[in-house]
Amino acid sequence: MTVEKCTAKCLSLGYSLSGLEYANECYCSNAIGASGSPATDGCTMPCEGAAGTEICGGSDRLTVYEYGGSDLGAAPTVLDSYNDWSPQGCYVDSVLARVLTPMPDAVAPMKVETCVDACLAAGFTVAGVEYASECYCGNAIPPVAATDGCIMKCDGDAAHLCGGPDRLNVYQKQATPPADPDYRIRVVRTSDGTQLGYLAQQLSAFKMYTYNADVSAAATFKVQVPTTPGGRFDIVQNNPVYPDYPYFGASGPEGPDYQNASPVKQSSTPQTLGSPYTQGTPVVATTRTLSTAWTKDSTTQKLNQFWIPSDGTAVTTYPFWTGLYFLNLHNIGDFGVIYNQVDYYLEEVAPTQAIEVLRKEE
Repeated sequence: MTVEKCTAKCLSLGYSLSGLEYANECYCSNAIGASGSPATDGCTMPCEGAAGTEICGGSDRLTVYEYGGSDLGAAPTVLDSYNDWSPQGCYVDSVLARVLTPMPDAVAPMKVETCVDACLAAGFTVAGVEYASECYCGNAIPPVAATDGCIMKCDGDAAHLCGGPDRLNVYQKQATPPADPDYRIRVVRTSDGTQLGYLAQQLSAFKMYTYNADVSAAATFKVQVPTTPGGRFDIVQNNPVYPDYPYFGASGPEGPDYQNASPVKQSSTPQTLGSPYTQGTPVVATTRTLSTAWTKDSTTQKLNQFWIPSDGTAVTTYPFWTGLYFLNLHNIGDFGVIYNQVDYYLEEVAPTQAIEVLRKEE
């Protein structure tokens, strides 16, 4: 080892700092880590390749040289992303207590992509590159973040950082977004549990919801996340007959008796937004519509519906089938002896089934 050999090697790798230690060791970097500090003694060992003329540090001592020319090139940066992995920052590691699992079989020369691929193939979701050439994997971000020390270029990619001494540049696989499934709504008679069918894609003559025993004629819906303090949510129809009214809601008087189950516009409190049934008729001025009025049983997927009057309270309503359309009754006794009480249940649609239903509609 000589000063010339070490500085030339570091320069060829794109580093501005060269450090010689213990007579025959060469280190490269673009910055001195926080643990480093000037020493007044200890750099006393002659270089093995130039024993009579050059000093190469000592025990735990570095003789440091800085390049001041213009041939260094661009400084390395953190790789922005790779496939669905993204950088999480610089983290502390230790030779005596590794925070991630070593991956010695990762392909050399090291690149961030090489390490990520090795970790992914081994079933891990976290990858860390260290000391320019080392790869580590895990399933959790290391516990201690570092403010400096990730300064070394990757052996196989001088444009990007691969950690440093006891420092890891960490990448994590992004979580798969939660599924956004389609649902059908099953209609079941309350008294005996008989399934009548599914809410139909086509509306009744009154432009309100009806049901069909043929599953291929069922409407499909998306369930939106809860948006109210009570956890109530919207149910929105895919490809509605009336595109301006895509929400499965209620339409009717503000009073305490009933509303109709209708396609409506989005609202969390009753508004004069109308429905296909009320548009163009005198009743629109006195009719209120509501969409955000649903909760569900997480076990059975049974839907619970509410009417939210002007005072903001949540009034439980009960669905009934009149023979032509659905009513939402506030009091079962009002019409319970005349109409059939029903329950609505969400039923997830397999992706292939959803495609088939859309094809039939076309």
